[in-house]
Amino acid sequence: RAVCEYAMEALDALNVHWGMSHTEIIVEEDDGDDGDGEIRPRLVEVNCRQHNTDFAPLTTAAVGYNALDMLLSAYLGDADDFPPHTEHMRLIWNDLPDLPVTRAYGAIV
Repeated sequence: RAVCEYAMEALDALNVHWGMSHTEIIVEEDDGDDGDGEIRPRLVEVNCRQHNTDFAPLTTAAVGYNALDMLLSAYLGDADDFPPHTEHMRLIWNDLPDLPVTRAYGAIV
């Protein structure tokens, strides 16, 4: 959650509010004196582009959908001219969570 919130704060700071973005973040764990193990995200880069379509199967397996499907859902919504037999393949934009919920903690073996 901390990493997602950090990424959204970085996008807000750069005034990026629409479309896809590729955001790289290094995550370190702070082993402070109190031993709380606080997560410290560090921004590497932000680009207003899709990362790579090779990641679509990975993200679909990890969270149940991918960024390209989300983009199409946001832009096209419930267009009337979609083939009727594709309902089960469409994402409903308003049904997507604000933060992704991982399947098996996003682990892929």
